Amino acid sequence: MSGGAVRRRWMLAGLAAAAMGEGRGRAEGRGNPFAQQQERRMDDRTTLAGLMEKVNPDVARMLRDPATRVRRMPTPFLRQGLIFLVEWLGPYKPVAFTVGFAWPGDFIVLLSDNRPGFAELVRRAGVMVETDEQRVAYALTELEATRRFDEGFAVLRGFDDLRPMAGPNAAQAARLGEIEANYRARIAPPRSEPAGAGWAVPVYALVRNDLCLFRVAIGRDGTSEVTKSVLEAGTPLLPRSR
Repeated sequence: MSGGAVRRRWMLAGLAAAAMGEGRGRAEGRGNPFAQQQERRMDDRTTLAGLMEKVNPDVARMLRDPATRVRRMPTPFLRQGLIFLVEWLGPYKPVAFTVGFAWPGDFIVLLSDNRPGFAELVRRAGVMVETDEQRVAYALTELEATRRFDEGFAVLRGFDDLRPMAGPNAAQAARLGEIEANYRARIAPPRSEPAGAGWAVPVYALVRNDLCLFRVAIGRDGTSEVTKSVLEAGTPLLPRSR
């Protein structure tokens, strides 16, 4: 398989993982009639594209393309907002990005590689962080929505979410053994834990080929702060297809 095909497969796997739980997020989210009306309104990509026209006409054009795939990401933590995962199947390669929407003021923002934009979306939409599920969804969605989509990114819920690259040499095989010995017991599904005046959600992820640990600190006011530690750089590892 060519390098481009591998990268595309990795990106598409990330898109599928990020969209998992879409139905659950919808069912557990805003239940009042006005909120449901807004959700139905934004399910029409024409509306989404019309709002985006003022922000980025090129993105609006991609949204209007019938071949473009638009899916909601699970957002049980947002009171008055939605996040969309978009894949435009361009002539040379797919282009993926995320769009945030808050219905107060019809606020719309591109979220890819834009954590300040995510913070503004949260401020406008309001958040619910009373439960562990809401806090974990907040952390994972922030990481997935604000990442760079031109590089590999895979959230890990266990060491078995990783696989070795094909045909490792002796040095790489030895390093794989060391990494497994050090991290098999440590990599676990994300959970929130008390931290200061709020909570922290540790999230292990493979970014390109770097094994990383993100710490998403969530305040009781709904604000967040993300820190990233590279635990193992340039590993001979790839994400395992789910």
